[in-house]
This record gives sequence, C-alpha cells and structure tokens, in this order.
Amino acid sequence: MSLFSELKRRNVLRVAAAYLAGAWLLIEVSDTLFSIYGLPGTAARIVATLLAIGFPITLVLSWVYELTPEGLKLEKDIDRAGPAPRRPSPPRTRRPMWRRPRAGRPAGRSRSR
Repeated sequence: MSLFSELKRRNVLRVAAAYLAGAWLLIEVSDTLFSIYGLPGTAARIVATLLAIGFPITLVLSWVYELTPEGLKLEKDIDRAGPAPRRPSPPRTRRPMWRRPRAGRPAGRSRSR
C-alpha cells in the first residue's frame, strides 16, 4: 500500500485540508480584529505561529486515532473486515418544497384578494 493511499484511508488528508482552512480563517479574522483594536503585529504572528505548531500535532493525532460512531478509537483497534455500521438517518423535520411559503408572499395568505 502506498503512502498516499494510507493517508487517504486514515483521513489525514481530509483533516489537513480542514485544519488549513480553519487556520486561514482564524488568521484572517485575528488580523482584522487585531488591527481594529490596535494590537501590535506580534499578536497576529503569535496566532499564526501557534497554528503552525499545531498543524503537525493534528496530523499525527489524525494518523493515530480515528473518529467512529462510538467515539475516538485507536487505528489499530478498528476492525476493517466487515462493513462499516450505518447510523440511522435523522427524522425528517423540514417541510417538503411544495408546502413551503413562496418568496414575496407572506405565509398563510392566499394569492387572490
């Protein structure tokens, strides 16, 4: 098995993409807020440095652990012989499209007056 396929199987690539997207968002928000409140540039550098330090730690944890319906489990404790258990689908709480009010018309009013 190649390294790339193993990273994909263990969801490391998905975790890396999510972490980078979240880190980018945090850096952008902190940079904006720090400039609004007049904080020095070192505060934004600290945030970026902490996020950079957390990236490899997150990748190692995503390699070792896997999130299952029963919670976090070690990768070696997961039985991959059988099919993955399916969770029941949630009950339907949204109204069907034909029952929803249309835009521009208040709910409960008829078309003709």
